[in-house]
Amino acid sequence: MSNQKLTQTQSGKAWEYALTQQCKFLLNDAVSIVQNAELEKSANAFHLLSESERNKISKAAEMCIEFLSKQDAQLSTARFVEMQSDKAGQSGDVRDIVIKTEKNEIGISAKIRNDSLKHSRLSNKLDFGSVWYGVPCSDKYWAEIEPVFNSLELNQYTYWRDIPNKHQLIYLPILHAFMDEVLDRASPSKMTHYLLGHHDFYKIIKDNSHLEIQSFNINGGLKWGRKIALPTYISDFYLKKNSNTTAILIMDEGWQLSFRLHSATSKIQNSLKFDVRLVGQPDKLSKHYI
Repeated sequence: MSNQKLTQTQSGKAWEYALTQQCKFLLNDAVSIVQNAELEKSANAFHLLSESERNKISKAAEMCIEFLSKQDAQLSTARFVEMQSDKAGQSGDVRDIVIKTEKNEIGISAKIRNDSLKHSRLSNKLDFGSVWYGVPCSDKYWAEIEPVFNSLELNQYTYWRDIPNKHQLIYLPILHAFMDEVLDRASPSKMTHYLLGHHDFYKIIKDNSHLEIQSFNINGGLKWGRKIALPTYISDFYLKKNSNTTAILIMDEGWQLSFRLHSATSKIQNSLKFDVRLVGQPDKLSKHYI
């Protein structure tokens, strides 16, 4: 029996696997689990856990799926359960698990000790405006970020840690250009829909001492959880206090997003990645704690 310490990614995959297995055990006898590479990867992570840890995580998954099966009648007609590739998120789909019922699909976003949304990148070639909310980035934005990213290509260093004053020279100029672009041109509703994904889903978050189930019922396709409205305007967008890497976006309907810019790798590459988190939630977002 393995007893090795899993990485955050492996822990997340193990949690996804436990939830997938409980879908088959609890929903109905007709459910089939789609065999694919993602399922195999997650199963391998699950079996790296000790037997006692596997039992604990399986019990946690059982309680979550049991709750949802009692709240959302659609799940009684489930036919297939499929684990999605991480690449699905690149096309606006944050669901890790998709349960295919007789009439539609019910998604689950599985999180373990974190509540992140998406991990989109910025570079001198990526037009985030077109992808996020359907408006191409302005000439002003490109003019501001181009020299910053060009300096990365020409620099003499191999690792991010070796760049002197990297926050002032690289992170802050790019972050300010991004913030200005969003304030000037973004559609708050379209951008939020992109960051959340275009499908309704249940988010299931496992922490050491509790479980939380949230219903992101934006399109009205879920039977548990009130339908929630997307934001229509931006109230503020500012740098987080004492931070050179993080901006906070405040919108109506209770939506607040945190954008933390980071390198994601130790070696320098010509792009930066966002860790986007929901730090303020709509009042109508339904939650259940276990």
